[in-house]
Amino acid sequence: MRHRHFIKFAAVACLALLVLPCDTLNAKRRNASSAHRHNHPTAASRATVVEHLVRSRHPEKGPKYAKTVAKLVSDNARAVNLPIEVVAATAAVESGFSMKSGPCIGMMQVNPATFHERYRGAGLDPHRLRDNIRIGAYELARHYQATASRSLSNRRRLTIMWGRYNGSGAHSAYVRKALKTYDILRRRAG
Repeated sequence: MRHRHFIKFAAVACLALLVLPCDTLNAKRRNASSAHRHNHPTAASRATVVEHLVRSRHPEKGPKYAKTVAKLVSDNARAVNLPIEVVAATAAVESGFSMKSGPCIGMMQVNPATFHERYRGAGLDPHRLRDNIRIGAYELARHYQATASRSLSNRRRLTIMWGRYNGSGAHSAYVRKALKTYDILRRRAG
């Protein structure tokens, strides 16, 4: 009995392929794949959004700086399994994507005490852009993973993570600004 239904289904499917022109099938495939891409932005498109944000904050540094920062943010976010927007929002709120920002060390505001406690022997230099973003991403991931055992929403985990990262607590203006920046980046990425 099942075999007959399968044969009928296969015959109908073959007829459908003969009746539908190839252009129609290709258009359907293109639409389906573009819808999939629209729902799940690629890492490249998300990095482009970060690049535009960096350029808007530092037009004087030029497109090469923006592209470098966006790539470092993207690579380090991927390395610690966090969304690009989390690392980018942190850099935007902490320092406005500047290595000259204080009171801590630059871009993601690496605290010297934290650096010496956790990363001193790792061969990293918090004054170098690449290492600074790497340290910041590791710290974000550490705080984010600390909430993994609890059954919390992703939004709540981000709130706790940023409150701990900055030391201001989960209900601070800093966390609200980080969440707002994160939301803007997610919307722009599609």
